Amino acid sequence: TSQLMITRHCEKEKNVKVDGGKVKATDMFGNRHCSIKGKARSEYISTLFAEPVQYKDSLDESEEHATSETSIKPQFTPPLKLYALSEARYKHQTKDHKNFREVETLIPTATKFHLTVDQRYGVRDEG
Repeated sequence: TSQLMITRHCEKEKNVKVDGGKVKATDMFGNRHCSIKGKARSEYISTLFAEPVQYKDSLDESEEHATSETSIKPQFTPPLKLYALSEARYKHQTKDHKNFREVETLIPTATKFHLTVDQRYGVRDEG
């Protein structure tokens, strides 16, 4: 069987008001990154995958009905390939910034399984 999983990028930092002024939630170059909550979610996503042996063991141990104990076990075999939208963005024609949230969402899973994240495709690069 084949398995395809699509995940939305992590949460971004929110703009905040400080002393009546708006502080943008970007780095010094205007780029976007995952918020603390988004980073935690990215780490959690990596726990949903297990090595094939570990995955098989969890299936062998599972009961007919899910319980709170079985629901915390890894649910998926490891990914073979990871894709993220390219970080290059063009918010306005005169300004460019990068959005690292897509790749940052996959980094914990990529690290866990020694994979690289394919970022060849950008906005409007559909084939």
